[in-house]
Amino acid sequence: MQGRNSDRHGDKGLMRDHTFGQHSNDGSGHGQSGPHLRFAGVLFCVFAAMFLFPALPAAGAENTGTVRTVKTDGASAGAADENRRIVFVGDSRTVGMYITLSGSGYSEDINASLGNEVYIGRVAMGFDWFAGTGMAEAEPWMEQGNTDLVILMGCNDMGSPVSSANRYVEYVNANADSWSRDGNRVFFDSVNPVGHQNGGAETSSSVYSNDGTCAPFNDTLRNALSDKVTWIDSYSFLLSGGYATVDGIHYDGGTYRAIHDYIRNAVSEAQKREYRVIFDAAGGSCAVQEKKIREGESLTDLPVPEKKGYVFDGWCLNGSRVTDQTEMPSENITLTASWKASDHTPYQVIFHCGSEADHVETRYGTTGEKVTVNAPAKDGYKTPDAQTGVISADGAAKFEFTYTPLSYKLTIHAGKGVSLTGKPVPESQKTGGRERSFSTRCTFGDEVSLLASEERGYKDLKITGDLPDALSGKEAGVTDFRMPDHDVEITMSAEPVIYHIRYTPGVYSTAGLPEMYTVEDLPLRLKNPAMPFLTSFGFWTDENGREVRTITEAESGDLSLTGEVFDYRAAAAADAAGILLMVILGVLIQMKNRKRK
Repeated sequence: MQGRNSDRHGDKGLMRDHTFGQHSNDGSGHGQSGPHLRFAGVLFCVFAAMFLFPALPAAGAENTGTVRTVKTDGASAGAADENRRIVFVGDSRTVGMYITLSGSGYSEDINASLGNEVYIGRVAMGFDWFAGTGMAEAEPWMEQGNTDLVILMGCNDMGSPVSSANRYVEYVNANADSWSRDGNRVFFDSVNPVGHQNGGAETSSSVYSNDGTCAPFNDTLRNALSDKVTWIDSYSFLLSGGYATVDGIHYDGGTYRAIHDYIRNAVSEAQKREYRVIFDAAGGSCAVQEKKIREGESLTDLPVPEKKGYVFDGWCLNGSRVTDQTEMPSENITLTASWKASDHTPYQVIFHCGSEADHVETRYGTTGEKVTVNAPAKDGYKTPDAQTGVISADGAAKFEFTYTPLSYKLTIHAGKGVSLTGKPVPESQKTGGRERSFSTRCTFGDEVSLLASEERGYKDLKITGDLPDALSGKEAGVTDFRMPDHDVEITMSAEPVIYHIRYTPGVYSTAGLPEMYTVEDLPLRLKNPAMPFLTSFGFWTDENGREVRTITEAESGDLSLTGEVFDYRAAAAADAAGILLMVILGVLIQMKNRKRK
């Protein structure tokens, strides 16, 4: 909108404040014309003074050809207080408001009364005029006391809205205390919106912008003014309710009246006394201990207290619930919080179960409620008794259950050839080579360590019985497992290895000799190898030439034996012949020796 007008009019189209246009703080204006346009600018100002100002709507006049409806949202002028006056100090917009309300002719500089209202204004003025001439003319009225000062400045300070607003803040805050003497009060009205909304011309100035200049200027003032100064936000009132301009900056008669009534109503409301409201949280906590509310105002926007285990149910005044229609009385009051028990108050249920980590559940119930908590059954454990308690408001209620593990019988059967070690095997049962059986009790969940293996000469270890899952299907060895929630019976067995004996073929006979054996046959004595039709003696040797007469555990295994045999009758005859020959030789030797002698 502004860009369109700027393109149409150019910088030479900017109007000084006496044409209800834009100006700098010192009244020199923000618009800059090139040297070739200065003369045209002077002529423009002269013609504007002659023709534009008389075009300001007089009292009750309307801007024909435009939409002029202005919503006031019910805002109306407050009832006049004959003992107080209102002094308006402002720029051309204040002049326009006075002309509209009084029906007077145009004037650039006013200091005039209208009933109990005083209007002090000058066209094209900004901060410097306000801090000098404007307040100097207002001071005699304020010295009389009971005066409400309403400042309507800033429209001509939009070249640098934030820094200009800070100038006003510094000056107004420095003088707020002295201005507020003798029953006086200080109000600062917002810089109101510019541009066409529902009637009138758009501003030709590229400097003015509701979002870019007016809003930052107002925000700076509202956030930084002293608490001695009451802020009036007619800017938001016009944006929400509508307004109409005659030149993009100055308003038509209907809008001026709406602004006037809105300000009078705000001043009237401020005249009401404030009373103190004390908040009794009734056992809870409230971030706001007290606040001040004007008499007649609705008791709304009240703080919300907190109380563990309870839900806030509203404020009560003298036992009656406060609603949006309850009005602030003309006295200090105490509001008491009303509470109802929360149905979502937490409490803890803790289960201790053997060596397992504690299991914690958070449950919810109504504050003050008496509850009975049952512990669920758990395999392998004794179920604890139920507990009864009251849900405390602070959420600290706790129910703890401890499960006691049950014990079960573990029975072990170990056959021959099974070597068994580990817990809970008794020391007396840890040797193999014989049938053995024992029973012991183990607590549910306890770790049981068993290790089974085949002894020498046995194979195919098997584990059968009512096995825990950890052992199911195992055929060799036993690892650790946890005792289940029932009796367990385990049988371990091994088969003896069958060893084979192979005899090397020879002149001897192998009939009746064993061809296989197991460790359970040891020790095994072997018969001497025999030769048919002879009376013989001898022994067996293994592959390493070692004599084997009896097979013991040391010699167990597959064997290959070779027989060593002799005929003892032939041997005896040979021995006798040898002896006879030696005797004959001895006799001959002895006879020879005698002849020599």
